[in-house]
Amino acid sequence: EATQFSNRIISIGCTNELGEKFETLVKPVNGDKINKFITDLTGITPEMVENAPTADEAFNALFDWVIANGQNSIPQYFCYGDGDFSFLTHTIKYMKDVRAISFAVSLKAQLTDYSKIAVQHLNLKAISLKKLYILLMQPKKEEIMKKNVNEELKRTFKPTLMRIKRVIKDPSLIWRKFRREK
Repeated sequence: EATQFSNRIISIGCTNELGEKFETLVKPVNGDKINKFITDLTGITPEMVENAPTADEAFNALFDWVIANGQNSIPQYFCYGDGDFSFLTHTIKYMKDVRAISFAVSLKAQLTDYSKIAVQHLNLKAISLKKLYILLMQPKKEEIMKKNVNEELKRTFKPTLMRIKRVIKDPSLIWRKFRREK
């Protein structure tokens, strides 16, 4: 999640293949404010981020978590849509810690936008994450099988689909996931 006009990160969430999660809020910088629109959209209030870590502290903590939970492999980072690229770009500009900046830049360089993979495999111009979930999980398998991509997409999107399934059952999860108290 990010502030409305500056697009600087106010929360970070990450899940590894085992379902272990890293979540933190991030304190806005340079007078960035969380307005009513962002609060309504994300559930994140100005009070919630008052004592949150800075972007430098949050990315250092995420780096430490990735190293501790990385299963001795090179991590891969995925998002759905291109918003995270912009959020990272605008946040990195204001970071000061070399280690945190290096990790954030590395994460951005390795970030894969799954929406592009989905539309390519389904031969569409665009598809929302919720529609993708419905398409892959509803009993319309015959239509998808004709395109011979159902199983490949399910394997590719399995971690994301499991998260979406939980969010669709309880939409507040998507906003609560960033509110973990340390």
